Amino acid sequence: MPALSLPLPRARAWRRSPLWRKAGLRLALLLLLCAAGAFLAEQLAHQDTLTRARSETAEQLGDLRVALERALSSDVQRVRGLVAYTRDNPELDQAEFAQLAQYLLSDSEGAIRNLALARDLVISHVYPLAGNERALGLDYRRNEVQWPLVEQAIRQNDITVAGPLELVQGGIGVIARFPIFLPVIGPSDPPERGPLWGVASMAIDFPALLERVDLPRFQKDVTIVFYGRDGTGRAGAPFLGDPEALAERPVALEVQLASGSWIIEGTPHGGWPGHSDYLWEIVVAATAVLLVGLGLIAWNLRFETRLVDAAAALEQAREEAETARRTAEQANRAKTLFLSNMSHELRTPLNAIIGFTEIMEQGTFGQIGNPRYRAYVSDIYRSSRHLFELINDILDISRIESGDVAVRDGEIELDKAIGGAVHLLGSRVAEKRIALSTEIAEPAPRLRGDATLVRQVLVNIVGNALKYTPAGGAVEIAAGLAPDGAVVVRVTDSGPGIQPHLVHKALEPFVQLNRAHDVAHEGTGLGLPIAKRLMEAHGGRLSILPREPAAGGRDGSGGTSIVLEFPAERTLPAAAAVSALPGAAD
Repeated sequence: MPALSLPLPRARAWRRSPLWRKAGLRLALLLLLCAAGAFLAEQLAHQDTLTRARSETAEQLGDLRVALERALSSDVQRVRGLVAYTRDNPELDQAEFAQLAQYLLSDSEGAIRNLALARDLVISHVYPLAGNERALGLDYRRNEVQWPLVEQAIRQNDITVAGPLELVQGGIGVIARFPIFLPVIGPSDPPERGPLWGVASMAIDFPALLERVDLPRFQKDVTIVFYGRDGTGRAGAPFLGDPEALAERPVALEVQLASGSWIIEGTPHGGWPGHSDYLWEIVVAATAVLLVGLGLIAWNLRFETRLVDAAAALEQAREEAETARRTAEQANRAKTLFLSNMSHELRTPLNAIIGFTEIMEQGTFGQIGNPRYRAYVSDIYRSSRHLFELINDILDISRIESGDVAVRDGEIELDKAIGGAVHLLGSRVAEKRIALSTEIAEPAPRLRGDATLVRQVLVNIVGNALKYTPAGGAVEIAAGLAPDGAVVVRVTDSGPGIQPHLVHKALEPFVQLNRAHDVAHEGTGLGLPIAKRLMEAHGGRLSILPREPAAGGRDGSGGTSIVLEFPAERTLPAAAAVSALPGAAD
């Protein structure tokens, strides 16, 4: 008993000491901090989750908008061809019209219901006639539904898009109309508009249009509502979808038509997320912080003096860690938002620029009269393609660095893969008059890997060799099996070579090495880094073997060799027959 009497006064003294009150206050403060920190972290994480959800929804609606605009634009252009022909041949009969319409619709994708001509504003020609008989004889001036937009097209002398509406021949469709004015005989200043011949129209089956752009695929995750019948945009009423099903603050995008626009709004099914994707992680982290805090408080009761400094240091470290975490999260969100915006805002208009300049360069709708303009169009097309490739390289390296690369294994015939890469780069070979040769062991090696990624590696490596090889030089491609069974591909060029101490820099992103003062190159310096990371994703290796040029000129000893080594476990048994290498050049 005497032994037990000693701790009791100490216990009473501890209970009466200010340390217990401090511990209580600290415990209360710890609970408050954990709750507030968890709440703040959840708010920030929820905002990030909401931002990503809106970005993903906007990306899906953007893809739908591009698909709709592309489909409608390609179909509406057919009306212009019909108008031009009718102006020159105003007396065409049904047989001639049917032949012309059949030609205009020969490469359509099935969404066009019919083409029609309304001479004197009464439909007189229809193709195909089967299923559209009821449209013949329709007098636009007596149709209260269609006449206002027909009158608008005549008044403005431009295409108008009506619908979706119920067609006279049955079904729901979108109608594009273009007035036809006969040419004026003789010169006039200013140019005068001739007499009105009638109206050319095209009916696009609306359900088929939605199936063509694969609307159900977008509706799997997003509730979508269309506004703006007859191209009235935001002022128009909804014509597809239920506005009541949309959550608050829907994402809205404008679909540009030949005249006017539609508005598409969308929100995820079930509305926007009510909490962050990291809710349970935050709860676990807050609980862990609470437990650590309890331990610190208990330790503080015994070692008050020593713990003051330690607690201050720990608090500072915690604040720095929290600041670093928030900074990293903000940087990651900024990067994600930047890549998303760049993908949508840059690639979408670039696709349009590339497509339209290619059409103008090829003269699909007629040749450009001035040769200088044709040269300008060619320059725009090449520059747009170059910018598109640069953006793709930046997106590729960002996706690779984030770990978003999945290798989908399949059987790859190496000779065909190399031949495909050579074929894609054939224009560069011809432009620089490069002697390109291939030497592939027989039978041709076969390996297990992702055909798309391996092709990208080969295109990057061979393209890099062609880029640094001067005009009239040579590039050699050799492939075979190493003694251990690994598949090895070697690409050797006759360029100026790389100094050995700069080899490691060539594999760093956004680094370009000028291998000679008289050679200028374009690009981002991402070809080799992307190829290196794709090889590593296959468990392989990319090596650069520099070869210093001999003094006194090009004697074959200069240039660079890039070696691709796939691991032996990816080698497949060779096929029984060896096919010729497609696209190979001497």
